[in-house]
Amino acid sequence: MARNHRIEPVTVEIMEWDGSRQSIDALCWWVNTQWAEWHPGEDPLLTFEFTGADDVNRPRFAQPDGDFENVQVGDWFVSDGEEVLLVRPTWRDPGT
Repeated sequence: MARNHRIEPVTVEIMEWDGSRQSIDALCWWVNTQWAEWHPGEDPLLTFEFTGADDVNRPRFAQPDGDFENVQVGDWFVSDGEEVLLVRPTWRDPGT
């Protein structure tokens, strides 16, 4: 579930990926629905592959330059109502 946070002077919505299929499904819906509103007809920003009902393989987020960033457990997505960004916490152990 997205939460609102006030960062002067903008309120943003944030969601974290916890590694679960339910979480990535919710994130894909949230991120890609907003993106489709802002950029009709363009490819989705957030994608993943799966083989079973609970699988999550290769979650990827499209960067503004066209490259894809692999999404890791604990990554956050931030929306200000105009764009969605992938944010990787700096306090997380880089090996995870």
